[in-house]
Amino acid sequence: MVTLMYTMFDGWVLANLFMTLVSVALFCLIFRKAGYSWALGLLMLVPLVNIVMFVLLALGRWPIEDKLDKARGRLLALGQPLEEAAAPKLQVAPADFLCHHCRQQFRVAASLAGKVISCPECGAELKVPQPGKVPLRERIRSAFRRAETRRKNI
Repeated sequence: MVTLMYTMFDGWVLANLFMTLVSVALFCLIFRKAGYSWALGLLMLVPLVNIVMFVLLALGRWPIEDKLDKARGRLLALGQPLEEAAAPKLQVAPADFLCHHCRQQFRVAASLAGKVISCPECGAELKVPQPGKVPLRERIRSAFRRAETRRKNI
C-alpha cells in the first residue's frame, strides 16, 4: 500500500515537472517572438514574478511593435503608401502548364490560378497551380530528372 502511494506520488511529481518545463519552454518562445530576450521565459519559474511577467506580456508594448512602427515610418518617408507595400500585385502573365495525364504542355492565363480546367488534348480535369507555386508532382519529377542527369554525368 505504501509502495503504491510512493509510486503515485512520484508519477505526480514527474508529470508536474514535465508540464512546468514545457510551459517554461513555450514562454521562452513567446518572449522571443514578442521581441524580448528568450531568457525572460525562465522567470516564469519564480513565484509572483511569473504573474508580473505574464501581465507585462499581456498588457505591455512589445519591442517587435516598436520595430514595426519604425519600418512603417521608413516606408512613409520613402513615399510608398502602406497599402501598396502590404498587398503585392499578382502576376497576369501566362504560365506554362503540363498535363500530368498526356504530358502535353500548354499555356494558361495566370487569372485561372487555383481553378480547375480541362486539358485541351486529353480532356482530363486539372487544377492550375498558383503563380510561383510548383505542384508536388512536378517538383518530384524535376528532382528525378536532376538525379538522372547527375548519374549520367558521373
